[in-house]
Amino acid sequence: MRQLKVTNRPQPLHHHHSSQSAPADGSLSVLSPCSEEEVRRLIMQSTKSSALDTIPTYLLKEMVDVLLPYLTAMVNTSLREGRLPSSHKHAVITPLLKKTRLDPDELKNYRPVSNLTKLAERVVSSRLVSHLNAHGLMPQLQSAYRRHHSTETALSKVLVDIYGAIDRQQVTLLGLQDLSAAFDCVDHEILLRRLRHEFGICGTAFEWLASFLLGRSQQV
Repeated sequence: MRQLKVTNRPQPLHHHHSSQSAPADGSLSVLSPCSEEEVRRLIMQSTKSSALDTIPTYLLKEMVDVLLPYLTAMVNTSLREGRLPSSHKHAVITPLLKKTRLDPDELKNYRPVSNLTKLAERVVSSRLVSHLNAHGLMPQLQSAYRRHHSTETALSKVLVDIYGAIDRQQVTLLGLQDLSAAFDCVDHEILLRRLRHEFGICGTAFEWLASFLLGRSQQV
C-alpha cells in the first residue's frame, strides 16, 4: 500500500509571498552541543549497524559507559566545526528487490539500501526541527517525517476536505502524484539556498548541513 502524503507545494525562490520566510527575530547559526545523556539515549534507541562501523551496535550498547565520553566529544566537535567527517559520508549499498515477485535480472527492480552511521545526523535533526517548530516554519499540511503526524493524519485531512465539499454540494477532484526516487530529485544547491534564505539557517549550522549534502560517496 502506497503512503499518502499531503504537503504544501514548495514556492519558487523568487516568489515574494511565500508562506515560509526566514524568521525576523531569530535564526539558527550555531548547533548547540549535546550532553552525554542525549548521546546515550540515541545509542540505546539504535537498532541497525553499518557495514563500515568498527563495532556492531549491540556491542556498542554493552560498552556505552566506556565509549560515551569519546562519542560525545566526537559529535560536539562535528557540530562546533560545522562539518561531517568524510568517513560518515561513505555508504555501502545493498541492492534489495522492491517486491519478491519482480524479475531479479532487472536492475530497476532493486532498491538501494544503506545503513549509515547516523549519530551526529540525529543530533542535528533534533536541533533543526526545534528551530523550525519554534518559528512556525513547518508546512502546515506536512504529515511525513514529522512527530505526531502520519499517513493517518494526511488521510484524515483529505477526508475532511472531501466531506466539507460534499456538504457544500461541490464536486471533488483528487489528484495524486507519485515521484519515483523522490529524494533523488532534490537539487542540493536549491535546497541550501532555501535553508539559508527562507529558514534562517546560517553560520556553522549552515556549513554543517552543506557538508552533510556534499562530497558523499558509495560502493556496492
